[in-house]
Amino acid sequence: MSQNPDPRFNYLRYATMMLYFFSSIAAIVFMTLAIIRSTFEAAYVYDVSGAFQVPNVALLALEVGTPIFSVMFDAVVILGIQLMLNRIYIMNVLKSSVVIVLMVTILAVELAQKPNNPFSSATELAFVGSGVVAIVFNGLAMLTSLVARNLERKMYG
Repeated sequence: MSQNPDPRFNYLRYATMMLYFFSSIAAIVFMTLAIIRSTFEAAYVYDVSGAFQVPNVALLALEVGTPIFSVMFDAVVILGIQLMLNRIYIMNVLKSSVVIVLMVTILAVELAQKPNNPFSSATELAFVGSGVVAIVFNGLAMLTSLVARNLERKMYG
């Protein structure tokens, strides 16, 4: 058991916390755009045709629920890393994996559909971009968590 901790360990802990923080920001932007896009689509269809359109509730639930799940667990993970809780790295990897799979699913469904209103077309780049940024930050945070866990094992056994 080493008495002097590796200084890289603290850098990795703080890097992981910052990556999760930026992941949360991207997830909030993604969720906000999803809600606005869905609302605008229904309003646009009503203005053009006079018909009421119900948004794809399952997709909207994924678009809103995934960022909420991500932000909630980002807070738990950041607190767990700060408190040096055991097994927090396993939770990091599980949380990031689930968020990445859900975000890829959402983006695949969204990109498979052709936007049927001008607002969706105009915001598609920002919407997809914020989803990709959330995926990248979750992936990087997962990698730094794994490296930090390996360093922790070497330091403390």
